[in-house]
Amino acid sequence: KADIILGNTYHLYLRPGLDVIEQSGGLHKFNGWTDQFLGTPTNGLQDISLTLIYQAAGIGKFLGSFHQFSSAEDSVDYGSEIDLLYVRPINKQFKALLKTAIYSAGDKDSGKVDTTKLWLQVEYSFN
Repeated sequence: KADIILGNTYHLYLRPGLDVIEQSGGLHKFNGWTDQFLGTPTNGLQDISLTLIYQAAGIGKFLGSFHQFSSAEDSVDYGSEIDLLYVRPINKQFKALLKTAIYSAGDKDSGKVDTTKLWLQVEYSFN
């Protein structure tokens, strides 16, 4: 099964709305994992993104997202980000997760810097 999600922050604001965005993990989930845009820039933010998800039994779940950030006004290039996730079940109670985010800053006037983050975690379920 593969899913493609196309969206931008403005449409997430309109539907499903701010309350659903907050319940779903906040802007960290929607505007890239390096958290460059937890606050909206004064000239607005346009986030054009493409997300691909693939899940295979026994192998795990793969997710890849590409974001292209720009201002809603004044044509400022805020850069781009690639987010990658791999989740593999170890057994019924444990899962391993590897996640990375690579942000490439756009225009020098944007005030952003290149950022790379990496997460490695093990999850335990009490089921």
